[in-house]
Amino acid sequence: MRVERERAGAPVTGVLSRDSERAVTSIEYLLVGALLVIVFASLRYTLLNLLLGLYKFFIEMICSPVL
Repeated sequence: MRVERERAGAPVTGVLSRDSERAVTSIEYLLVGALLVIVFASLRYTLLNLLLGLYKFFIEMICSPVL
């Protein structure tokens, strides 16, 4: 296989063509974007639950009868 490539004049090293590099870069950006969406969605869910918990806590403190 390597000899055939050398005879054809193709580069033998693992250098990607420009189209392949663009495809890999696009896939990397897509994966990083998906990861960021997952992280921010989970943070938003956690923050909303925290705020809801604090809201319920303060409502209970204000509305509960003083003993």
